[in-house]
Amino acid sequence: MRIDQKGFLKVRGIILHIIGWIMFIVISTMTAPGYSERNQQDFIYQLFFTFQIAIFFYINYLLLVPKLLAKRKFLLFIVLLIILIFGFSCISELSFIKHLNFPNHDTIPMEHGRPPMGFHRDPTSFDPFRGLIIYAIIFIISTGIKMTIEWFKNDRQKRELENDKLSAELSMLKAQINPHFFFNVLNNICSLARSKSEETETYIIKLSQLMRYNLYEQKEDKVLLKKEVQFIEDYIDIQKMRLINTVEVIFNKTDNLNNYNIEPMLLFPFIENAFKHGISYDVNSKIAIDLSVEKDILLFSVINTIHKSPDSISTEKDKGIGLQNVLKRLKLLYADKHKILIKNNDKEFSVSLKLKLL
Repeated sequence: MRIDQKGFLKVRGIILHIIGWIMFIVISTMTAPGYSERNQQDFIYQLFFTFQIAIFFYINYLLLVPKLLAKRKFLLFIVLLIILIFGFSCISELSFIKHLNFPNHDTIPMEHGRPPMGFHRDPTSFDPFRGLIIYAIIFIISTGIKMTIEWFKNDRQKRELENDKLSAELSMLKAQINPHFFFNVLNNICSLARSKSEETETYIIKLSQLMRYNLYEQKEDKVLLKKEVQFIEDYIDIQKMRLINTVEVIFNKTDNLNNYNIEPMLLFPFIENAFKHGISYDVNSKIAIDLSVEKDILLFSVINTIHKSPDSISTEKDKGIGLQNVLKRLKLLYADKHKILIKNNDKEFSVSLKLKLL
C-alpha cells in the first residue's frame, strides 16, 4: 500500500511520539531514587504516573494550544489550564499516597536518618500543590513542541503557496508569440502558394516548428539551449519573408550549445522586441544578434535601430510579453546569476545579457 507524503508525515509523527514516551519511561525509572531496589509494584506505579502525564500532555497538545491559544482565546485557555494542572496534581498526589500505603510496598529507603532526594514528603499527608511543578514543566514542553511543529507546518505551507504562486506567475510570464505574427505568416505563405514558390513547403515546416515549440517546449522547466536557438533562427527566417533589402538582419552564434539548458522562451522577447520596433521600410534598418557561451556563461546581445519613440520600446503593453516581463522572469529564476544592461538612445536600442547557465 502506497502512503502519500501527508500520510507519511502523520505516521512518522506517531512513531516519534511513541519513541519519546518510551524514552521518558526508561529515563524516569532509571533515575528514580532506589531504582535498584524497586519492585514490580513500583514499576506499575511508574507506568500509571506516566499515563497521567501523557493524558495531560495531549489535552494541552491537541486541544488547549490549537483550539484556544492559537485562536487567541487567552482567558479561557488560562482558566482551563489552571483547572487541569490543579486537577491532575490532585490525582497524582492521591495515586502516590495510595502507592506508598500499598500493603506490599516497601518502606521508603533511608539515608543517614532522612529520606533520599525525591522522597521529601509525608506519605500520610495530602498536598495537591506538590505536583504543580511537574505539570507546569509538562505544559511548557507540550506547548513548546506543538507551537514549534505548527510554526514549521505554517512555514512549509507558506513556502508551498509561494512556490505555487511563483509557478503560476512564471506560467503567465512565459513568452507567447503574438497571434498576429502567425496570421501574417499564414498570409505570406498563402501568397507564396499562389505564386507556386518552391519555398512554400520550407516556410510551412518552419511555422509548424515554431508552433510546436511555443505550445509544448515552453511548458518544460528547462530546454536545451540548442532548441531555443533553433527556435530563434526559425523565427528570424520567417520574419525575413516580409523584409525588404533596406533591412539587414545578422545572427551570429557559436556551436558549443549542446550541453546547456535554459528556461524556455527566455531570450525570444528581446528578439521579438527588435523586430517589432527596429524595422522601417522607409530608411535603412539593422538588427544584430550575437550569442555565445564561455565557461558556462551565456553572452547574449541584441542591437536594433530605433524607428519609434523611445518610450514605446520600454512600455510595451500589448498582449504579448514585453521587456518588463522578461526582466521579471530573470529576477525570479536567475536572481544572482545574471547581469543585464539595456541602453536606449535616439538611434539604437541594445540589450546585453550575461547569464550563468544552470
